[in-house]
Amino acid sequence: NRFVLLVLFDLTDRRAAEERLRDSEQRFRSLTELSADWYWEQDEQYRFTYLSPTALAHVASSMSELLGKTRFDAGYEWPSERAREEHRTLLEARKPFRDLVLRIPRLGRWAMSSGEPVFDAAGNFRGYRGVGRDITDLKTVELQLRESERRFRDFAEAASEFVWEQDAAGAYVYVSP
Repeated sequence: NRFVLLVLFDLTDRRAAEERLRDSEQRFRSLTELSADWYWEQDEQYRFTYLSPTALAHVASSMSELLGKTRFDAGYEWPSERAREEHRTLLEARKPFRDLVLRIPRLGRWAMSSGEPVFDAAGNFRGYRGVGRDITDLKTVELQLRESERRFRDFAEAASEFVWEQDAAGAYVYVSP
């Protein structure tokens, strides 16, 4: 007497779900590689664990420059010590952040980053993920505009004649001292 036990499983739904997951991951990779922005991930200690390839053109010469480092020890220039501490406090509170602007002196570039905390199914903090954008051109124009405005004010204040500026409605927007 021999018994044969045969168990059959229908794997159709599982295979379809695995295929949808592979397609979703491929779409994500393709979009992050096509985007001028970049995607990043950090672990629980805020160390970079992933940077999309686009980041190389903007914030690092090689992945090893940033992977394993935090935003605080990556050589970025912060707007102020207060801004640096406010960001650290925000991270420790596990809050999302938007439009953090940092200068990357070794590359002569500016970057803006936004991120959100990541939690696992049990609610444990697992790190951050987010996006970054090169804003060097924007910052360059902003700095040039400030310099131009400074020169105008210096000229207007030094001029022996009265200098004023009006908007389209005729309201005075600047009057020299």
